[in-house]
Amino acid sequence: MLFSSSYMRVFAESQQAQGLSESQRKEAISKVQTPFSAPQKNLNSDIPFKESSFIKTKYSSASNRFAFRIAEILEENNFENENLVCAPLSIFQILALISAGLSDENFKEVCDATSIPHDLSAFMDNQESLLKIFDSKSRYNFFKFANSIWVKNGIELDSSYKERLESKFGADIFYVDFTKSNTLSKINEWVNTNTNGLVKSLNIPLYNLTEKVLINVNAFKMDWYVQFSPAKTYSCQE
Repeated sequence: MLFSSSYMRVFAESQQAQGLSESQRKEAISKVQTPFSAPQKNLNSDIPFKESSFIKTKYSSASNRFAFRIAEILEENNFENENLVCAPLSIFQILALISAGLSDENFKEVCDATSIPHDLSAFMDNQESLLKIFDSKSRYNFFKFANSIWVKNGIELDSSYKERLESKFGADIFYVDFTKSNTLSKINEWVNTNTNGLVKSLNIPLYNLTEKVLINVNAFKMDWYVQFSPAKTYSCQE
């Protein structure tokens, strides 16, 4: 989900929200669906969402709540009058990548933060389902989704963790020297490729002590179901 920090305010002023009380507007916002919670009208009716346990279980609801909590935090930190684009899905995915290597006790902390069920095996299976839906070879590849982990030379990943990264997340694993200047260029080349050129580079600080860098990228390209009306589109200045 991508959102601006002014989303809730814009919704409150929209025609959909006219006549609603404050509590009703908040309830409506909490029920907003994303491509990960239900089939949308601009998708073919035969899209295999029903095949994904990620869609059918509490994980989609947890992802939505997590996204809106991030929005609330950003707004609380004085972003309400700023233009802002944020991808809570990427934050959620990084936590998932980390979770793949956590003990059950530490995974519980992720569950507490994201409201997902405390079942690591089921969570990993849901990540695999999500990966299959948006696989680049499927006909639903309007959403580009990719993960990678960059590991310092000389560090060996636990074999079970590595297997989960590859099978559940489709993650690319690279071993690099973080002290070399061209390492960031390699990372940005991967980012550029996996966002179809929409993100050219990331300004990632790399240090001598850096051991691992986890990256999730996503790119979405599709027409609006309800097109913007040119007659109602205008420039706005403060």
